[in-house]
Amino acid sequence: MNNYTFYMGKSDSMRFRPVSKKIRLKMDNKPRTPTIFTYQKGYVKDKIALRFFKKENKQDTVFKTLISSIKDSWKLKNDLSIWKIICELGGQDPESAQKQREECLMQIVSRYFKKLSYEIEIEPSLNQNTPDMLLTKGKYSCYIELKAYFSKTVVGEPEIAQLTKYFAIASSDPELSAKITAGQIYPPKFMLIHTGNLIPFNKNSLFTGEIREIQSEDNRIKFIKRKYRDHLKKLGRPNNMEGFDTRNIYYNAWRKFKKYYSDPDPKPNILQLEKPVSLDELIKKRNSSNVILIPSEIFSQILALSNLKYEKKMFERIQSTWIERLIFDKSLLDFNRSS
Repeated sequence: MNNYTFYMGKSDSMRFRPVSKKIRLKMDNKPRTPTIFTYQKGYVKDKIALRFFKKENKQDTVFKTLISSIKDSWKLKNDLSIWKIICELGGQDPESAQKQREECLMQIVSRYFKKLSYEIEIEPSLNQNTPDMLLTKGKYSCYIELKAYFSKTVVGEPEIAQLTKYFAIASSDPELSAKITAGQIYPPKFMLIHTGNLIPFNKNSLFTGEIREIQSEDNRIKFIKRKYRDHLKKLGRPNNMEGFDTRNIYYNAWRKFKKYYSDPDPKPNILQLEKPVSLDELIKKRNSSNVILIPSEIFSQILALSNLKYEKKMFERIQSTWIERLIFDKSLLDFNRSS
């Protein structure tokens, strides 16, 4: 049983007795990176508590109060980092919050394909790579890559390069080719499902030909760096943890692109969905697209058409829940619906 209780700051009628000044909350893995919060250590009755403040209209307002449900003393906590204390009181660190997003998305996608009678392998091996999921049903199979991003975070060239790299690896796998030739299985499909903002097909440099026209790897990397610098400029200086997380994705986009980009032969036939369809039909459809990109709004509609209302709600909650909220309230993405 958890040994903590949550109290929303504005509705907390219990008296908070501070024992420290307000302290800026900083990222544990990046001590120089501040968050939007300050906090105070204190007590509520005989239990330790943390009160968090967020600046609104140039004033600090109470955002959240975490209170232990057991008697305790701050003297016993001096050897722990503030993030460890937050976790002790029922919160979580930003890395765990992002992992929870990913796990929630995996649960949603798994439930959709289980309803279609697919067997699911999590993180299958693909020549020293690990896509997030492998679906199989009879002779049909599909590798899926998941990206649990905030709704406004751009999903672009690096994420798609990762998926097409998986296609290239599978296409050159002699064991897989032998099974396909013998008629034991059909060639696998590859699918990207995410909660972010997919770049329109006609603005993606992988599909417009811009990338293929650049001959050297160094120049391709420079091109991606320039493109994502533009995304960074549009993002501006973040004022919250969600913004810093998105900034980090953009800043490292070129590294992911460098790791995964290839110009495979044969080239994949890529489809970016424009309307909701049965993904089962797409996987089974032969001589058609083998790499399938699904905009987040389309997948949300697919869930609704499949009568997966709870899954649709959780999918949209991943998109709209800031890391700050999730840090202090893990229940927001607690995918606990019974099977």
